[in-house]
Amino acid sequence: MKTHIPKFLICCLFCLLSGVPLHAQQMIVNPMPFLDKLPVNSIFNLYQDRQGFFWLGTAYGLERYDGYDIQPFINNYKNPHKLTHNDIRCFAEDDNYLWVGTVQGINLVDKSTYQITSFPDSALQTREIRDLICDQKGNIWVAAGKKLFRCNARLGVLKEYTLANDPNTFFEDRNGDLWFLTWNGDILKYNDRDDSFMQYAHMDNSNPYRMIQDHQGQYWIATWGQGIWRFDPSSPDRKKMLQLQSIVNPIRHSPEQVFFDIVQDDMYGYLWALSHFRLYVFRINEQNELEEVDINAIKDINNPIDQYKTYSRIIKDQSGNLWLGAYDQGYTITFEKAEIINHTMENIKKRLGVDANVLYFNKDSKGTIWFDQSRYGLCLFDEQTGKITYGNNADALYSLVVTSIVPSQKEDVVWLGGRNDFSSHIWKATKEQMHISILEEYDLKEVVADPGSITQLVEDDHGNIWIGTTSRLFFKQAGSKKIAELSFDISHISDMSKDSKGNVWIASRDAIYQMAYENKPILLKHYPKESMPLSDAPIVNICANARDVWFSTSLGRLLRFDSSEEKMTDETEACGLTGDNILKILLYKDKIWIVCDKYIIRHHPATKENTAYFVNDPNIFVSSFRHSAAFVDEEGCLYAGGH
Repeated sequence: MKTHIPKFLICCLFCLLSGVPLHAQQMIVNPMPFLDKLPVNSIFNLYQDRQGFFWLGTAYGLERYDGYDIQPFINNYKNPHKLTHNDIRCFAEDDNYLWVGTVQGINLVDKSTYQITSFPDSALQTREIRDLICDQKGNIWVAAGKKLFRCNARLGVLKEYTLANDPNTFFEDRNGDLWFLTWNGDILKYNDRDDSFMQYAHMDNSNPYRMIQDHQGQYWIATWGQGIWRFDPSSPDRKKMLQLQSIVNPIRHSPEQVFFDIVQDDMYGYLWALSHFRLYVFRINEQNELEEVDINAIKDINNPIDQYKTYSRIIKDQSGNLWLGAYDQGYTITFEKAEIINHTMENIKKRLGVDANVLYFNKDSKGTIWFDQSRYGLCLFDEQTGKITYGNNADALYSLVVTSIVPSQKEDVVWLGGRNDFSSHIWKATKEQMHISILEEYDLKEVVADPGSITQLVEDDHGNIWIGTTSRLFFKQAGSKKIAELSFDISHISDMSKDSKGNVWIASRDAIYQMAYENKPILLKHYPKESMPLSDAPIVNICANARDVWFSTSLGRLLRFDSSEEKMTDETEACGLTGDNILKILLYKDKIWIVCDKYIIRHHPATKENTAYFVNDPNIFVSSFRHSAAFVDEEGCLYAGGH
């Protein structure tokens, strides 16, 4: 789940987060979020699969972390044959299976059912597995004993190779070249054309343990015996291919010789390396040599890192975060790469005689911002030029006042729901050269005498428009110019959201509803408030994705409903909330944004990391945020508006 760098839009809107420090703390260090759920604290290995789940290899089995809970896969007296062995050593994956190497064979975890079977070929069923890798062609390579095996989950071992020295680990570089490091110092490269191995270099008295390629394309090798080396396979002089780095233990005052893991972060470009005694952080200088960095002296770090823990593994996840496994307690390290851009829109005061104060807004398919300005109404804003169009009639004292702005996914139009004197009106609008045109207008009072006030519009995947009001639910079928009242007993609608499966979720004061369109609107599920861990507080906001439905109450509680397991959890404290008014909930891939009056919290469920952005931060010009004045665009850019 590699995510885009989140962006912010703060204006009188909020602002754009892109690539520079957003706030003082650029490096956010927290304890691993799942340790209290593990049977043991010792984590030998870490792996993130293509779906984003984290797999933990411990001395007592295999654990899967989904951002919320731990699912164990272990051998015990209840399940004595769950795994071939509980001692997990390495991971790889192909399209169908997670491959789990243990001290006794390989286990295949079916990624659709999570059923576990042992590797079918007897050649590997009892061997100690040192490393696994899936190459770009889908072959799984296995290092076991003195042999290499090229494998396939369905066919078993495709070919067996015997090397002069024991294969220890693999590395596939950006060009797709596959490297093999052996326990007695050989650096081999696989030649796919003739299915052979070429020895590039040999490291005397050293056992290469991990190999990486940095952002500049240089190779670095961590060894068990002679520290860290820079490796240049393009050097015509074989004697200059390997350059030993000078690393001295600051307490023992002797060369640091045993390194077993190394990774580069995306924020600073530092190399993070685990030695037998401590964690090191290095910068690469102009001479391409390593210089140690005092990581805790960085002013942008929120918590110190204990460099002398007994570390076991370090990985970089798909979002660029670092995960530091240890035998006691590890860390997650998140790097903030955000910049806030404030669009203060000072011309509003010159033109209208009022402060810029965005109440509702959204972005259309061409990237133009549609917003409702307090005490005036609908306007357009071009981020690139700063130009503002004041309403659909430039000479009018007021424009249309709206409570919902929904860009269509089917055509270049925007659906608008009215408020105040227009609270029963719906408009289909478009723009041409920053001029607003109303294409269609509907009045719910022509459907029923007392339709209530519009609270939210949602367009589903079929182009239908769902209309929630304070008293009932309406529906406009795609292509039709008629609006119908739906017969479902749903009233007091406060918010609506479409999930990634195309279902529409509705929050009413006392219940949550899951709706779908199957040639007609249908009710899939109804969850009354009595079935939830709620007080008498009404449900206010709702936001849904493929699996989770997040909603808040008028008393500032935030809850998550797992629709697949129909399980409800209170996430208020986990998201750093203390009961303040929640204005909006937004989801983008693996992150949740919670907008409150005076701050915004970004929550990362996998790491349990919270990042808060306050209106009194010096780089935020909004004095308070507004209800529904927030959205996330297709690139993950958060826009939040207010005064």
